[in-house]
Amino acid sequence: MKKASFLYACYVMMFFSFYACTKPETTPGPLLNKNTLGINQNPSADSVGLNGIYVLCMDQATDFSGTIAYYDFNTGTFDRNRFLSANGYNLGFYPYDMKRYGNKIYVTVRGTGTSDAYVEVLDAFTLVSQERIPFFASGQDPVYPTYIAAAAGKVFVSCGDGYVRRIDTTSLSIDGSLFTGGEHLQIAASGNKLYVTGYQSYGEPADTFRLPVIDMPTFSLDTTYKFLNQPILAKTGNDGNVYFHLTSYWGVGGARPARFIKIDPATDIVTDLGYSAGMYDMATRGDSLWIIDPYEPLRVYNTVTASWQAISYNTPSDMKFTPVSVEVNRNNGDFAILDSQEMNVWDETKFYYYDHSGSLLFWYWIDKYPMEMIFMYK
Repeated sequence: MKKASFLYACYVMMFFSFYACTKPETTPGPLLNKNTLGINQNPSADSVGLNGIYVLCMDQATDFSGTIAYYDFNTGTFDRNRFLSANGYNLGFYPYDMKRYGNKIYVTVRGTGTSDAYVEVLDAFTLVSQERIPFFASGQDPVYPTYIAAAAGKVFVSCGDGYVRRIDTTSLSIDGSLFTGGEHLQIAASGNKLYVTGYQSYGEPADTFRLPVIDMPTFSLDTTYKFLNQPILAKTGNDGNVYFHLTSYWGVGGARPARFIKIDPATDIVTDLGYSAGMYDMATRGDSLWIIDPYEPLRVYNTVTASWQAISYNTPSDMKFTPVSVEVNRNNGDFAILDSQEMNVWDETKFYYYDHSGSLLFWYWIDKYPMEMIFMYK
């Protein structure tokens, strides 16, 4: 979800609070505009090694419930709200993240208050709901489940109330919670460690930003890194290191440029990777990290050679291009981009699929505020 930056999603939620009662209805656009774009036929499932792609969006076109769309490579068809088709009811308000672990998909739904926040557990192949795990209690302040990481038979959920909650994947229930403070953003697991980015707690120094690390076997706080920039994005590389984007800073002590770092969970060594541009999302393929941002070219960082490469790709004339998420096909290097179409706040958004050479193969309209993708491999 997946998939989008936290700041982008915060804007979305703030926007909804003002306009939830006045949103006009929109007429869905065409599902597929091959002819007008002059793009190729849809690739087959065998040629790309994928059965399909799930796309999580925060807001549906005619109400404020999220959706999960699905493109099926076997049939060349697209279901804009596969969750509704599979379950007969909507996903819920403000879905944030979506991760596959084993044969299940876990989706965080932040909700609008104290009674409609949960994690929806889905069958990964049919998208039929297996369980809805509540993330609220009577008289409790809002919990706001946000991002997901999974390891060692557990699913970990970072929450807006400063807790990380642990889900047992057998009982599909919360079996532990740990307070680390602040409002949690992203979460990443590697080895026996869990890294949690987040905003500061009330009263903390304005020029110091924490990165709590949790020991997963004991589910206790291991250590806390401190930085002069805010850690936002977190991604576990295929090399086992965890990569973080620290945003630029203007405030106490002056301006500081953004940073891109890695932490080795075996040695706890922090390495600055010398990249100071913005980032909205990271994806992995082999030894590479793919990085996307609306204001920078699509770039690939090689984790072995520590080198950078810019990726060029076809952009249609109608692409407003405010990309918020990228995912890469591990089989052949094809990639997908979610474009938030932020030129008009009422616009529907788009899902683009490119081949490895950067040629656009197809695109579909999706619902607003795209958050995350899952590639379903054959």
